[in-house]
Amino acid sequence: MTPAYDRLPTDYDCCVVGAGPVGLVFALEAAEMGARVLLVDAGDGDTVKQPVSRLPGGHTHIVDAARHAPLDMAIRRGVGGTARL
Repeated sequence: MTPAYDRLPTDYDCCVVGAGPVGLVFALEAAEMGARVLLVDAGDGDTVKQPVSRLPGGHTHIVDAARHAPLDMAIRRGVGGTARL
């Protein structure tokens, strides 16, 4: 059986990476203007399967802990991004 992602269209006008507030607004406004939009995000709803420290992508450490919240409090993947906090 063919995986679902193999049946998706492959021609888009833009690709938005990240479903946080800015990504969602951009994607919705572009679609309202008639663009074919692909929205890509690392999350899968309300579940977190891996701690942030184990996810690929570079956000694995804090340079100055006195100036930054712990990553498990500062990063949320999925629709809404960190704004869901």
